[in-house]
Amino acid sequence: MLTEREDNLEVVRLSTEYCKRGRNFYYSRVISPLTKLSKGWGPFEDEVSNVGVREAMESLINLSECADGIYKVVTCNESQDWETGIVDDYDLMLVEYVDQT
Repeated sequence: MLTEREDNLEVVRLSTEYCKRGRNFYYSRVISPLTKLSKGWGPFEDEVSNVGVREAMESLINLSECADGIYKVVTCNESQDWETGIVDDYDLMLVEYVDQT
C-alpha cells in the first residue's frame, strides 16, 4: 500500500556519481533534498534522523531501479500497532515527481 499525504511532500533529486581515485573505482547514489518543492513532514529526512543514512537508504525499496531524476518520497508497506492503530513501521519509495503547477 502506497501512502501520500496532501499536506506533506518531500521532493528529492536522485543522481549517480562515478569516480576513480588511484586504482579504486567508486559508484554512489546521491539524494539531494529539494526544499523549495517540499513542504511539511519529510519521511526520508525523518528516517535519516531516526536510524541513520545507511538504514534510511536501505529503506528505499526501489532505489536500485530508479534512474537519475526528481522524485517524491512516499511511505509504503505500513504496519500498525494492533492495540492503538498507530503506524509503527513503513518502507519508503521513490515516485517520479510531476510538477502540478
